[in-house]
Amino acid sequence: MPTNAVALTRLLLAERASLLRLAQRILGNAPAAEDVTQSLWFRVQRIEDDPPILNKRAYLFRLATNLATDRRRAETRYGELIEATGALPEHVQADMVPADRFLVDRDNLDRMMGALD
Repeated sequence: MPTNAVALTRLLLAERASLLRLAQRILGNAPAAEDVTQSLWFRVQRIEDDPPILNKRAYLFRLATNLATDRRRAETRYGELIEATGALPEHVQADMVPADRFLVDRDNLDRMMGALD
């Protein structure tokens, strides 16, 4: 694992409470802040060593801010979409046959074909 990723992971673990508070302040929602912090961990794991990160704490907090802001914007867009199209129906009828019904019908068809042979 690159040294930037290792150092940022250690810093993330040490600063987790502060990062959660930051994300919750931006999102106004504790579960969403947890999701952002988890996404932050995954993002940190992919960071390479080139270029080296000089101020890792500032980098980590900026990354958390960006992820939380992106999440807030996505939630806002989703809310506007639902508002524009109306509430989603509780139950949407699918055109496909449920898998369990398909298997039972297939088994019955195989038995019938066997009886005809």
